[in-house]
Order: sequence, then C-alpha cells, then structure tokens
Amino acid sequence: MVIFPVAPVRLWSFLEHGSTQYIGITIACRAETKDVRLSTEHVKYEWLSREEIPASWPERDELLAVFECVERGAPPIASTSEPQWPDDR
Repeated sequence: MVIFPVAPVRLWSFLEHGSTQYIGITIACRAETKDVRLSTEHVKYEWLSREEIPASWPERDELLAVFECVERGAPPIASTSEPQWPDDR
C-alpha cells in the first residue's frame, strides 16, 4: 500500500499494568487504494468519513481539522512528493 502522510494528528502514550509504556503518533495519510495489508503489530483498521469519526475519540477535533485542510488542497507533509512505503512491503 502506498501512503502519503498529510499531517500529524496526535502524540499519545499510556502505561499498561504500570510497567510497559506505549508511545505512538497518529498521522493522517492519503492512500492510493483502499487495499490494506496490516503488519503483525496491528489488528484492525477503519476507513472513516468526517461524519463517522466517533465523538468519543480524543483526536476527533484534530482529525476534523485535517479533513478541512485536505479539502482545501493541503499538500502532504513529506518533504517530497514521493510516496512513503511501510518497512514490510
């Protein structure tokens, strides 16, 4: 799957059982196709329209702002127009 990063959305972290810390970043991307192949570290994905973003998601406001930028033609954040490939292609 070829992806084009559009904008960072949210930096997050949490502790599991008080001993394992997870740190991640949510990045909004554009994709050339809707065909998705998940790596072994992921279990689920969702394609969401603006209306389908759950109100309970902490990053909802940031995602809505990204939708607005994309609709206005905002360019990807990558320093090149080349697509970004996952490491396991």
